[in-house]
Amino acid sequence: MITSPAQRFVLGALILAAAPFAAVQPAAAQPWLADLISARGASYELYAPTREDIAQAKRELDFASAQFRRHFGAPAPRIAVVMRDTNPPGGYDDSAFRDRGVPLVTWITDRGWAALHRGEQPVAAAGGRPHSESHILPHEACHQFLKAFVDARLGRPVEPRPRTRTPHYGHPLMPDWIDEAAAGVCEHPWEQAQRQARLQADPAGRIPLAQLFTMANPNSGMFRVAAPPGGRAGGAPSVAPGTVVGAMTFGSGVRPAEQMRQSSMFAAQSQSFANFLAERAGPGALGRLTQAIADGRTMAQALTALELPGEITVLERQWLAWLARRR
Repeated sequence: MITSPAQRFVLGALILAAAPFAAVQPAAAQPWLADLISARGASYELYAPTREDIAQAKRELDFASAQFRRHFGAPAPRIAVVMRDTNPPGGYDDSAFRDRGVPLVTWITDRGWAALHRGEQPVAAAGGRPHSESHILPHEACHQFLKAFVDARLGRPVEPRPRTRTPHYGHPLMPDWIDEAAAGVCEHPWEQAQRQARLQADPAGRIPLAQLFTMANPNSGMFRVAAPPGGRAGGAPSVAPGTVVGAMTFGSGVRPAEQMRQSSMFAAQSQSFANFLAERAGPGALGRLTQAIADGRTMAQALTALELPGEITVLERQWLAWLARRR
């Protein structure tokens, strides 16, 4: 498991799949759900061990759905979320969900996370907030919503989870920054403020927008995460090598500090630029940009359709001026 909230923020989206909604089958059709409580929302079906887990996860998923609608101008597509205190390393057979067109997110409860990390030094997130797996759930759900949104636009069916490593992080037809932006704008305000602070604290480390718009997410083909200061020597792998999570297979080895820094900057800039779009081009701007690219337009054409400069250097100056005003 990942050992700190900061590492979770750096690692970003881990689970990718998508599809339109189909009628829900009873839990008996999926035996490994039989001991879980279920609930439904407009954009999700949820399975968890206790009513308290359900209530907490519902709050997070409702928040994610609202954020997605604001930035994409459309209801969030339906997904399934399964939460347990522990999940098998290889995940579950998701064919029962996939066959009815519902992408699956498997997640761990806060109780399960605490049990796995019992005896470790407590870690608090920004503002003194204790670590919460539930609070990270909106980010992960919106990775799924984005891919489903694009697939619906293209009329694509749900695809099986890849079982081999792929160099691409998100939807194969989308630039990686859009996938990360979709997840980033679904984070809570205090999480977004934390990313914004990191971006503004390292102006020399910014990635030029022309590069951001075309590069692979630095988290493609995840590596083992080094132990944080004071952590266990060598750092246990955050996820066992060979484990498939969404579109990625985890590798081994420790990520260089520069890659960690670039991963953080990639996520912060993707989120920041999406918020810039929302302010300059109005609600739903990220969705309109995504649709234009799915329809085969270039980035310059998609930006021009939003009445933004198609010349990236001009656009970058406007974004940086906007960013400076937000200090």
